Amino acid sequence: MAGRKTGLIALFDLDDTLTAPRKVATPSMLEFIKELRKVVKIGVVGGSDLSKISEQLGRTVINDYDYVFSENGLVAHKDGKLIGTQSLKSFIGDEKLKEFINFTLHYIADLDIPIKRGTFIEFRNGMLNVSPIGRNCSQEERDEFEKYDRVHNIRPKMVSVLREKFAHLNLTFSIGGQISFDVFPQGWDKTYCLRYLDEFSEIHFFGDKTYKGGNDHEIYESERTVGHTVTCPDDTVEQCVRNAIHIATLLAKELMHGMYLLMLGQSDTCLRIAMMKVLRSVILDGSRNTTEKSAGVLLVQADAPMMARLPQTFSSTVMAMRKPGVIALFDVDGTLTAPRKVATPSMLEFIKELRKVATIGVVGGSDLSKISEQLGRTVINDYDYVFSENGLVAHKDGKLIGTQSLKSFVGDEKLKEFINFTLHYIADLDIPIKRGTFIEFRSGMLNVSPIGRNCSQEERDDFEKYDKVQNIRPKMVSVLREKFAHLNLTFSIGGQISFDVFPQGWDKTYCLRYLDEFSEIHFFGDKTYKIIADSLEMQLCGLGAICKLKGCNLRCDSYYSIIAFYNSSLSLDFFFEQGGNDHEIYESERTVGHTVTNPDDTVEQCKALFFA
Repeated sequence: MAGRKTGLIALFDLDDTLTAPRKVATPSMLEFIKELRKVVKIGVVGGSDLSKISEQLGRTVINDYDYVFSENGLVAHKDGKLIGTQSLKSFIGDEKLKEFINFTLHYIADLDIPIKRGTFIEFRNGMLNVSPIGRNCSQEERDEFEKYDRVHNIRPKMVSVLREKFAHLNLTFSIGGQISFDVFPQGWDKTYCLRYLDEFSEIHFFGDKTYKGGNDHEIYESERTVGHTVTCPDDTVEQCVRNAIHIATLLAKELMHGMYLLMLGQSDTCLRIAMMKVLRSVILDGSRNTTEKSAGVLLVQADAPMMARLPQTFSSTVMAMRKPGVIALFDVDGTLTAPRKVATPSMLEFIKELRKVATIGVVGGSDLSKISEQLGRTVINDYDYVFSENGLVAHKDGKLIGTQSLKSFVGDEKLKEFINFTLHYIADLDIPIKRGTFIEFRSGMLNVSPIGRNCSQEERDDFEKYDKVQNIRPKMVSVLREKFAHLNLTFSIGGQISFDVFPQGWDKTYCLRYLDEFSEIHFFGDKTYKIIADSLEMQLCGLGAICKLKGCNLRCDSYYSIIAFYNSSLSLDFFFEQGGNDHEIYESERTVGHTVTNPDDTVEQCKALFFA
């Protein structure tokens, strides 16, 4: 990379520039960017947070690009290292933020649109993203809302109301994409990232929404950039080639263009990589005869990468020798990883070794994207079975084998009724702070968080303590259960900040319907407890609660399985619907249950069971 042209950088938007909207970059685009980086410095700037950019461009994105500017550059990385951040909550303050969030939640709850999903407000480091339909909608629902919005102006009308209501906060409202708009202090658009690019005299920016009002407009029009409007990822590549910003000679430009077209015609990744190596060597020696020079050599060079498949083939052979009828099935948080953390390299290596001697699966309440964040983007190929959302979305050997839909089961009208009521409830809730993603819509459940899932780990810890004293979640569950008793929903309080809502019977035992071939199912989880009591007396004392049970001891870690109903005399009557969210599958007649305390304990128990 030392030979790259100095003073020049190619800076890319994300959606409709490097990828289709909210889609993963194609292998051909990733290879093109890799080649481009050899001759010019490259960067990406997007309104999304780093986790979403990573979903689209890969978990190693901060190392694959020279600069990565998430949230318009409010979170900035250079050469894989964080070089700057700006905080919305510090700039505006929590009280003003809550005022804005509460008003917006009420507005969305009162909005009459065909469907609503989840993640109506997403709190990012430097901005809020607001979506009337909710960011958890499907691509088809995005497309339908975009058409609906063009006719009914849902977003423009909402922006107009918010701009007038909160004029004193000097906020900018930027409508982008298909379903949402960004909210941030004036000046925090994509031009914000340019402060980190002073060393460059020539900044080529590529984006699709460069028109006035689009979220690429300001940086496209900036005096510091050379703006390029693109229509799609293919057009981005074509313009990079046509402008020849990455190759000095016409010959090289033609060859790179030809290489990209040839890549599109190749379905095998190994062949594409081999082809790029051949064409690159052609560029270096100046030959124009790409067909003659590459045709024979390509086949020879392609054989070597193909050899990389042998370990996979060998691995499959080994797996065929695994003990039939036995599977090790794992929970995620507290079992394979620390809560909401990424699996350690040692755990990933252990799972790889375990898979050689046993069929393995994972079952979690989170959706597949969050499980992938913790266990890796290749999780559906790294495990024999992956059951996200308790098994309501099921994968086997890397392929989808089954789904169950909450919206189909409950119906959109009843869902909207539940969502609207819940949004109003949260908006009226008086708690210290609020962030974003108060309702997350998953395929088979809703996850509800009074504080919002976008809070930091420190804020999670603080809310957990606050909740233990104030019973925010138990009280909320009590209200929702009574209000929507006719829907026969289960409310499962878990983790630090939220609770799941799903039809009765859709707990983790749901995944067992896909495991009929196994006579021995070993399940490993940390929240396997259950408590049953006829009554309970509680005295609030200081920061905690002293509980007295008749005939039963209350474990601290099962606190959140308690549902409280308050009567006029302030005494409490409790019943226990369920314990931890691993309890049902742990107790199932079809499983051999193993309670673990942390990931290290999981490894030790597996070693004793499978490697002894």
